Amino acid sequence: MINPQVQHVQSLIATYQFRAAESALARHIHRDNGVDDAIIRWLSLRIRLRLMTNRPFDVLQDIETITAIRPSWATRPDMLEHKADAYFGVYEKSPITAKDIAARTAAKTLYQQIISSYPKYQNMGWVQYQLGRILLIEGMPEDAKSWFRKALTCPNAVVNTAAFCYERLGFIAYYYNHDEEQAITYFADAIDAYPKSSSPMWLLDVYLLQSTVLAENNPHAALELLDEIHLFAAELSVLDAMMVRILLQRLSILEHYQFGVEIIFATARELLRLATTLGKTDIAAKCHMTLADCYLQFEQYDDAYAACRQVLNSHNTYPFIDIVLQKMAMAAYALGQYDVVVQHCQMYTHLYADSGDYHVYHLLGNSLFMLGDYASAEDAYLSALAHTPPEPDKSNIEKYQQIVQRLNAPL
Repeated sequence: MINPQVQHVQSLIATYQFRAAESALARHIHRDNGVDDAIIRWLSLRIRLRLMTNRPFDVLQDIETITAIRPSWATRPDMLEHKADAYFGVYEKSPITAKDIAARTAAKTLYQQIISSYPKYQNMGWVQYQLGRILLIEGMPEDAKSWFRKALTCPNAVVNTAAFCYERLGFIAYYYNHDEEQAITYFADAIDAYPKSSSPMWLLDVYLLQSTVLAENNPHAALELLDEIHLFAAELSVLDAMMVRILLQRLSILEHYQFGVEIIFATARELLRLATTLGKTDIAAKCHMTLADCYLQFEQYDDAYAACRQVLNSHNTYPFIDIVLQKMAMAAYALGQYDVVVQHCQMYTHLYADSGDYHVYHLLGNSLFMLGDYASAEDAYLSALAHTPPEPDKSNIEKYQQIVQRLNAPL
């Protein structure tokens, strides 16, 4: 007969009441200190909890405690699985610029050990799924695909395993095999296989992937799906961080497929509000740049200039400063602020002399012309021509270059 206290903790974990489960486990471990069987029982439950809450180092510590009490448990398949999951978690939590490859390798070795030594393990599907994930990270999508498919036919103690496998198969179908139809099918299978008792948050990620694939051939359908996702997320009262991802995806599709400026503007404004609240300066900078484009199309040049200025003020490491400077120069030119245009264009040409855009030199030449500096204007036009502009811009630049050449000639 199952201990009712164990059932209570299991229920708390199953219903995602992680804090309450952690507190209950701490009380039981303190009370049963010195009773080996009880401690092992509670630590085994805590390992499960800590894996679900992404605390791999704590998991490894609990495994070490259990195997110190029962050395023979060190080679049990469930302990090997927990240890592998923990090492994989260490890898995933490590910084993107300094990934813990040793931890990933240790996890891979342990998963392979379980597969070879315990072929009838009751959670084999999960082990194969995890091994497939590692192989995908290591750039072996076909090998990963094979393990995901095997995992679908093996016993699983983790109820979400089938859904997770279908999602990864969809990912491979789209990003590696470029098969949009197959990817959509796999994502639909993932949604169908996902247990209704599990947290719906994971489904949002699958829906976002679906929208990416749909956008390839039917961006309108992708946007309709994103609208449904938005409503779904709102009903769940999800974190603003997830709403940011949904809106970012929507904005990306709207811009890439050149939808109307009004809807792009409205989406960027909504995304900017959320990104600012969360302190996501990189996303806020993208929103300001999108808004600057919209303002330029609306002929609201003061607002366009101000949006660009926000990028420089709030995101010093924004990677596309060249684009910011171009847009600021365009807005200033439309406002007749030719000295400001010269300032931004000269900053651009100083920073990007080797990979400059002829538009900037053209704009610089026009502004210097308006300021009466014909000699510098001619130099700017010649620089624009050196960047091989296409027709009809080339002919237009040549015409103005010849005009300033005559104006600059001695009387």
